[in-house]
This record gives sequence, structure tokens and C-alpha cells, in this order.
Amino acid sequence: MSKAEHARRAIFELIAPDPNGDWSVREICERIYGRFDPLEAETVRRALQHMSLPGTWRLGWRTRAIRLYDPCSDARLADLEKRIEHLTKKGWHENAKACADELKRLRALKRHPRWAVSSGEP
Repeated sequence: MSKAEHARRAIFELIAPDPNGDWSVREICERIYGRFDPLEAETVRRALQHMSLPGTWRLGWRTRAIRLYDPCSDARLADLEKRIEHLTKKGWHENAKACADELKRLRALKRHPRWAVSSGEP
């Protein structure tokens, strides 16, 4: 098995039990290999960029690092609802409306038939 294939399988195994996960490449390396090594990080980065992620999982820049996350996870949606409530209390209605629109979009994406049944590993 190639290094990239090993990384892909390990990433799928990482995603499966933790649907609310959010990991940087460094954290994925530490979970897969037990330590961080720049060469292994490059293998993980390439595996992430060339693999088909299950469901609504995304790869994106967050907190100045490439992260693997699910924008439609229950934890993220709950955080967004709390943020809307907080913004409304503060009187920042335009920001609350923008967050409410984002919440509506993410819920619609989560309900989309394409994401309803995730087959896991392609």
C-alpha cells in the first residue's frame, strides 16, 4: 500500500467515529503517525487534496492552517444558532440575518439527497 493510500484510509477511519471533527494537517499527522513530520504532512496534504471526501466534509483554510471539517455538523449548526441569538441580543440585526441565512443554507445542504446517505470510502 502506498503512503497516500495509507493516509486516505486513516483519514476515513478518523472521520467515521467523529462526525463533528475538525482537524488540521498537523493533528491528522499526529493521529496517524503518532508525531508530526513535514514529509508525512505533505503526504497527508496530497491525500486530502486528491481524495473524494464523504458527505459534506470540506477541506479549507481556517485559523491559518488547512483544516478538514464538516460545515454541516450538528455541533457547528448549534454554534451558529447560539451566535445568531447573541448577535440579536446585542442589536446587531444585520449580522444576525447574515448568520441566519448561512444557517439556512447549511441546513438545506445537509438535507440534500446527495449527502443523505454517505457511503464512506469511495
